[in-house]
Amino acid sequence: MLPGESPHLEEISMNKLTEWTFKQLVNRTDRYFSRNKNYKSALQNLTPAIINDHYLGKTSISLFAISELNTCKWFAYDFDVKTEEDKGGAEVAVSSIISNLDKLGFNSILEDSDGAGRFHLWVLFDAPIPSKYAYAAARFFALDTNFPVEIHPKQIALSKDIPLGNHLRIPGKHHTKDHWSKIKVNDKWLDWADARLWLPTAPINSSEKILAIPENKIEKFIAELNPQVKSNY
Repeated sequence: MLPGESPHLEEISMNKLTEWTFKQLVNRTDRYFSRNKNYKSALQNLTPAIINDHYLGKTSISLFAISELNTCKWFAYDFDVKTEEDKGGAEVAVSSIISNLDKLGFNSILEDSDGAGRFHLWVLFDAPIPSKYAYAAARFFALDTNFPVEIHPKQIALSKDIPLGNHLRIPGKHHTKDHWSKIKVNDKWLDWADARLWLPTAPINSSEKILAIPENKIEKFIAELNPQVKSNY
């Protein structure tokens, strides 16, 4: 609870954040991924109560990047930092991708996800887009990035062999560290108390900007991708 905030206002802010999460981040409700210390697996039936528990720090969850209909509400980048050298490389890569997005008028959300140099960069849409469009667009904006950033979705589409695909931990408390996500807004890092209030107001992108690209161009771009870029990065 924020200082001076009544329990009623606390409930209102949490409800708004949960509603926003279902609208902007949840691609499927039949499965989600638990990231608790002693339990990591795909679970069934994602509910508002589970989302609330995540934002209260009672549990930690990841959401799948692709729906059962092979659509995505977002694409995202996960910059994994293990050394000081990685940290510098990640910061350069983050700036490069954000610059590429800005040049074409795309809004993004930069999250400090662990307090040790690991970032998540989210690009959200006002309506689901085909997963192959999300797959292609995410890689297009990272083409000039040398850092081994993990790009979501990792799959062009789900299949019998890959029925769920990959997932990404949503903002909130880290599952193994005493860290709550920070969000960068106007060159300032917002602590979680303010970030959770800002997120439901975060700028999103028109799906029409992506869908205006002819499908054959999307498929040609994917076909010509470097094999390493085409897989996980």
